[in-house]
Amino acid sequence: MEESKIVNALESLKKHPDLYLGLDFDNTQYFDLQNKLLSKIVMDVFLLEVKPITLDLINDMFVVFSEEDWLKKSLGADLTTEELFSRIVSIPEVGVNNMRSEIMLTAYARNVLVSKKGDVTIIKGKFEDTFIADCIAKYSSGYFVAFN
Repeated sequence: MEESKIVNALESLKKHPDLYLGLDFDNTQYFDLQNKLLSKIVMDVFLLEVKPITLDLINDMFVVFSEEDWLKKSLGADLTTEELFSRIVSIPEVGVNNMRSEIMLTAYARNVLVSKKGDVTIIKGKFEDTFIADCIAKYSSGYFVAFN
């Protein structure tokens, strides 16, 4: 009898981008990857009925902004920001076999930053201080995720 094995969700996503995004992860498809990640985050925000949202491209970073905190919306448990970006979390209103896309940003994006009314958490990568300051100046009234 084989032993059961606990699989790390983040590592599983990294190994199988074709299953989650429909493409192989290599640098030749990086633009496609960014577009897929953006579309998944935007779809989550719409499914969570958060409106209005603002999409921005600053340098090479996508920014998704809203006055409403969609990161905490529809969570059954009180997860930290870091946990939300490292676990598979469902959107119960959507039905079975779904997952929020924050973990995909952690798995596939090069850099990920979250700001909640100016309180910044860097999930992954490095950001120039000027980029962070510019984003906070522009979007301090709400919640945003920046990634590339």
